[in-house]
Amino acid sequence: MRRDSIPFRKKKTLLLPAQSSSADLVSKLNAFRPSLLSGFPSVLLRMADEKKAGRLRINPTCIIADGEPLDKPSRNRLRKVFDCDVFSSYSTSIAGPIAYECREHHLHINDNWVILEPVDSDGLPVKPGRPSEKMLVTNLLSYTQPVIRYELGDRVIMHTKP
Repeated sequence: MRRDSIPFRKKKTLLLPAQSSSADLVSKLNAFRPSLLSGFPSVLLRMADEKKAGRLRINPTCIIADGEPLDKPSRNRLRKVFDCDVFSSYSTSIAGPIAYECREHHLHINDNWVILEPVDSDGLPVKPGRPSEKMLVTNLLSYTQPVIRYELGDRVIMHTKP
């Protein structure tokens, strides 16, 4: 179902193309005034420059970086400039949201939606605490076109501690 077909979501969500100019993003974000800002770290850092320059006048309570790795210097810069919590999430177009970060900066699997299987190069399971060569993902919410054990080239280390 498209976001635009849900009336109450029209006013609560604004999707902007990452390739938009900084000026266009600033204009639209200033008009929308989001309480949560989510996007690629590279785009979020561009918006941090705009905020620091005084052109971006939004005050989100939380930032969620997705689609690219979020390194510690970038996280700290975003936190300082926007004066809010900064988290990371992990998702794919094939499986949707896979994991969300907690306050200790560990990713927790969205296991109501996906099953993750870290495997070695032969497709055999990898023990917790050891790096995988790839990962198999099953999307539990895709009824019309099931995604079962889809191979992702991502390398992960699964842990068993809560």
